[in-house]
Amino acid sequence: MFCIIIFTKDKNNNNHIHTPSAESVLTGLTKRLAMQTFVEEQAPQHFLIDLKLPQETRLRFSGEYEPVAAWRLLSRYISRYPQDLRVHAQRILLATDSTNLGDFLTGALQDLIIALSGKGKPLFKDLLMQARPALSETDFQHLQTTYDAENLHQCWKKGSVLANGVCDAKPLVLFEGIEEEAGFADTLEEARAYIDYGQLEEARLLLENELLEKPDAQDIEEELLFLYQSIRQRHYLDTMTDKLKTSNIELSPAWKQSLEDANSW
Repeated sequence: MFCIIIFTKDKNNNNHIHTPSAESVLTGLTKRLAMQTFVEEQAPQHFLIDLKLPQETRLRFSGEYEPVAAWRLLSRYISRYPQDLRVHAQRILLATDSTNLGDFLTGALQDLIIALSGKGKPLFKDLLMQARPALSETDFQHLQTTYDAENLHQCWKKGSVLANGVCDAKPLVLFEGIEEEAGFADTLEEARAYIDYGQLEEARLLLENELLEKPDAQDIEEELLFLYQSIRQRHYLDTMTDKLKTSNIELSPAWKQSLEDANSW
């Protein structure tokens, strides 16, 4: 048995006591749960990941999130907040546990080395040992020796978003002529490649230009809105909104919702 009491004040500052019935309380809770279920069923998977994953305290996700989408979001957080060691651990263990992300594991561990800057060696060693079954012996030995190296940990490895590509003072060019050399199937694939390697500015510009040329491309719009929400830079969203209006392109319901959501960024 329980009783809920609500205290309110009127405009004359007089106190009032309300005791809503148990039926009305249960009705409200039922509606709230129904709305939450509706959102989870209707929203695109990557938006749900974006809503849930930042509050995730577990280091291992046990298959709850789609691995590639979760990897992209964690990579964006690392590129923006490189000192967040919890997200580093989540990203490393995600790549360890997922066969789709095995090629990116060495780069994820490399990013942790860069973020630690010679500190936190026990943490790195612990995660390295957990990741060892998914690493080749060559990569395992390389990571063991590069932790204490002065410059070697900046030699770019696939999956890294923090390495500057400088090996023994020789710059490694990552994305020079990317479109001609990589032969992407479409703009969305190219943008996602930029995102995977932490090139968020290039991805944003590419998606924005494509959406202005093809305003009905829903997949481009979804990826761009997801990127805005991930980096939480309201002015990019506002600037693009102005460009769409100037081009007489009607804002979609999803775009309008993102404008409302951006008030809390």
